[in-house]
Amino acid sequence: MGTVCGQSTTTALPIPPSPSQPEKTQDGQLEGGESRVKPPANFDAPAKALWKVVERDLRERESLRDVDAAAVERYVRAEMVARLAWARVAEREKVEGAAAWRVRGSHGGWQPDPDVRTAQQASKDAQSFAADLGITPRARAAMRTAPDELDSMLADLAGGR
Repeated sequence: MGTVCGQSTTTALPIPPSPSQPEKTQDGQLEGGESRVKPPANFDAPAKALWKVVERDLRERESLRDVDAAAVERYVRAEMVARLAWARVAEREKVEGAAAWRVRGSHGGWQPDPDVRTAQQASKDAQSFAADLGITPRARAAMRTAPDELDSMLADLAGGR
């Protein structure tokens, strides 16, 4: 059917070999500088570019650990599947118009095109994985809340019962 990150979209994705062990500080943090956590070898160029953006952001915020490679990979794969599915819908829309968004079901009724459903689900998955990594605006805003402020808010909530 197609490929995403160098993998067929019709088969299960194999688990790539673990990346070589990066150098770490005492608290398990990756050393700064050039990327130490490498993207899987089977990622295509757009997936590797996204990986580098995410990895750089996490490293700059000093929140990247070597164990996060699998989480970053999940996010990148989901995002790339969503982008591929949306691109297929957009290409069909140029020819078919609005019909690219729906298909006739087995009983004759209209239902969302499989690419639309795939894109929607992959987008939801990518959003969830991005939030886990702290790379969404909401997650970054939550991380900026000071610990004393959180303690005060929790105390207020507990006292207000």
